[in-house]
Amino acid sequence: MSGNQDLTTLLRARTPLLVIESAEEGRVIESFRHAIAQSLRPLFTWSITDGLRRIDMDDDGEHAVPDATMTLTSIKQRTEAGVFLLLDFQPYLRYPMTLRLLREIVLRQAAAEHTLALVGSKIELPDDLTALATPFQMALPDAQAMAALVREEAFAYSRENSGRRVEVDADAARTIVRNLAGLTHADARRIVRKLIYADGALGPADIPGLAQAKFELLDRENLLHFEYETARFADVAGLSRLKRWIQQR
Repeated sequence: MSGNQDLTTLLRARTPLLVIESAEEGRVIESFRHAIAQSLRPLFTWSITDGLRRIDMDDDGEHAVPDATMTLTSIKQRTEAGVFLLLDFQPYLRYPMTLRLLREIVLRQAAAEHTLALVGSKIELPDDLTALATPFQMALPDAQAMAALVREEAFAYSRENSGRRVEVDADAARTIVRNLAGLTHADARRIVRKLIYADGALGPADIPGLAQAKFELLDRENLLHFEYETARFADVAGLSRLKRWIQQR
C-alpha cells in the first residue's frame, strides 16, 4: 500500500505491524504526523540515540529509554494504545528476546492495540513476523511536488548567492520536472540542486545530465551502460523521404 490516505486507513484500522523500507526517514515521520490526526492515538519515535520520544506533542522525556529490549517491554506495558515508529531497528531483529517481544505486542498478548512501524532502508523479518507484517510504500512525489521542489531549490540558490536569480528556460524546466518522475523526494532534490548550483541556471544543457543522474540512481549495481541520444529528429532514417512524400500530396 502507499499514499497518505492509505496510511490513515491502516492506522485507523489499528494495524499491528507496518514495515516501511525507505531512506527518507523525515518524510516517513511527517506522513505519520499527518495521518495520526484521525486515529486519535499518541505517536512516538524510537532511535538508539534519542530513545523513545512522543512527537505528536511536547515530550516530557520520561519515556527516553535507549535500549531496544527495554523499549519494547515499556511499549508492551503501556495501557494506552499508541503508534510507535522504530527507526533503524534492523540490527536488533537478530535477538530472540526482541523478536519475542515484538510478536507479543503484535499479537496483542496482554498488550494494548499498539501499531509498530519498522522504518529503515532495508527491513528483513523472520518468517513468523513476516506473516504478521503489512508492507507500506511511501508514495513518490507527483509532478506538482516536483515542480515545487525545483522552485524551492531555485529560491535556496538565490538566498545563498546574494539574491542572484536562477536563469530558467521554461520548456527545459518542464522537461526536467517530467523526467524527475519515479524518483524519491530526496533523490530528486539532490539532482536538481546539482544542476542549479553547477552554473546558476536550468536549461536544455541540463537535460542530458539529469538523464545520466537518474540512470545511475536506477542502475545502482552498474549492470547497464548509459549513452545519451543526441541525434536530431531530422537524422532519423527515412524522414527525408517522408517529408518529400508529404510535400507531393
